[in-house]
Amino acid sequence: MGVGASFDVLPDPPDGPREPTVLYVGSDWRRKGGDVLVDAFRRVRSERPDARLQIVGTEEPAAEDGVEVLGFLRDRDRLADLYARASVFCLPSRFEPYGLVAVEAMAHELPCVVTPGALAEVVLDGETGIVVPQEDPVALAGALSRLLDDPPYARRLGVDARSRVEEQLTWDAVVERMTPGLERVAGARPGRFRRGSAERVASS
Repeated sequence: MGVGASFDVLPDPPDGPREPTVLYVGSDWRRKGGDVLVDAFRRVRSERPDARLQIVGTEEPAAEDGVEVLGFLRDRDRLADLYARASVFCLPSRFEPYGLVAVEAMAHELPCVVTPGALAEVVLDGETGIVVPQEDPVALAGALSRLLDDPPYARRLGVDARSRVEEQLTWDAVVERMTPGLERVAGARPGRFRRGSAERVASS
């Protein structure tokens, strides 16, 4: 059924220039593949010295050239600005129960590079991002470089990612998919649950 984006209102699509930046947002550094990401980013940076990696949600890893560790950000406007300026969102998780943060990135028109599992149910390979094998820094570096080196391609994936959020990954869209099952279980008359009734379902 999926989970809806955690926005009261979806953010406006960014209209400023993108920077050659890879953005990571997550707290459980190792489970979310942060060490693999840093390994891959070093390979990217060896070919693109202007590339940057911004890390949000953790104090790891130690700082190094091109890597900016921002820790936990309580300022949602600051985080939105990071999404708006980055070129790629990356979460190469070893395990992920769903990946709501990927939905958030997609809402900001960011193409995502993720690994198989629940994240690949959110991010469609070749349509809204790129799915790479787990524990493979070489493949991960290749995907990141492709998106950084080809802004029109990254832009197309990002726009399609935003459209996927608008059409399928809002709470209203999730509720609409849940409606037939909810009505069967509750014995409700048709139409009791409908688009725009997320609050009603949540309180049932």
